[in-house]
Amino acid sequence: MSRSEKVISGVYLFAVYLYSVLYLSRKFNVETELEDCIYVLAITSTVPCLTIMRINRLKLANLLILLETSTEYKIKRSGEFQSEFQRPLPVVGRLTATLGISGYIFGILAWLLTDKRNGLPFGAMPVWVNHNYTSCLLFQVSIFFFLVIEYLSPEAIKMIIMLQLQTYFKYLRISIDELLEDSKREFCSINKIASNLVSKNNVPWLYQQKQLKTIIVHHNYIIRIASETEEIFNKCVLVNFLNLSFIICILLFRIANTSQFNVEFFKLCIYLIGGSTLFFGDCYLTQRVLTENEAFAFSCYNVDFVGTNLPFQKSLILIMAKAQKSVRFTVGKFAPLSIVTLVTILRASYSYLMLLQNRRT
Repeated sequence: MSRSEKVISGVYLFAVYLYSVLYLSRKFNVETELEDCIYVLAITSTVPCLTIMRINRLKLANLLILLETSTEYKIKRSGEFQSEFQRPLPVVGRLTATLGISGYIFGILAWLLTDKRNGLPFGAMPVWVNHNYTSCLLFQVSIFFFLVIEYLSPEAIKMIIMLQLQTYFKYLRISIDELLEDSKREFCSINKIASNLVSKNNVPWLYQQKQLKTIIVHHNYIIRIASETEEIFNKCVLVNFLNLSFIICILLFRIANTSQFNVEFFKLCIYLIGGSTLFFGDCYLTQRVLTENEAFAFSCYNVDFVGTNLPFQKSLILIMAKAQKSVRFTVGKFAPLSIVTLVTILRASYSYLMLLQNRRT
């Protein structure tokens, strides 16, 4: 990074942290300024993630470089694999950008189309700040735009990595399913023997060992990617987990007490969809990776090993044992991350919503 880039990055981070401190230093009345609490929670979700990703930027760069080395491994059906590997990248990028930017733009449009033009689009600044209205407006709009980008970037990167891990496990499973046939084909090709004269279970251990070695090396590569992904992103997941249940609760409470199909109603709905879809997508894709990992272990069990060499059978057992505990994703290392995490968040949100409704009545 050049000196000018470091200066720009430093100024940008200073502006973000300054705005966050100013915004969070004001006093909030939960009953009259409930909508501003949404922006408070959005800031407390984004700024910690921004800080965590800055701290882990070298690890993230090394992880992305590691993902680029997939061509060094002899992956089954490499052409089909590369096509499926690259296909989701633009889709995830467009989806995350659409969700984030649409919420940001609609927040400004809702402010322009309502009677709150004397305030700011994303909540008020502290009263004690002696500011010019136009300067404060431009400062807030600019900072919130960058906060949206900072929130979207790690979520998009992680979802792309999860999709790629899922694809890796899928083709690794195919390699296990066709392991004996590949060993037989190579043995017959080298020794000039007709394939119908050889049983796949009677192929010498040397040829099976070669195929197993390729699979094990590729499996270790996938485990390394999964471990580094968990190390980089688990704290961001924890921050989002803690804040999202409150955000969903407040949004549902505001939607329930707002006139239907007006500008405010649609703005809150977009906030709800945009704020929850990315985290829910992360949980869903993580579950898909875990499922593919389990399917890989089950594929080892389904190999027709009867009559094969004893070293081959022992190798399959070792691969199965490793696959059953090789991949793990957590919420800040406190709890496992999976599709069940969605249920936990929704249950917490419902509990908080009932508490707010009872307080209001």
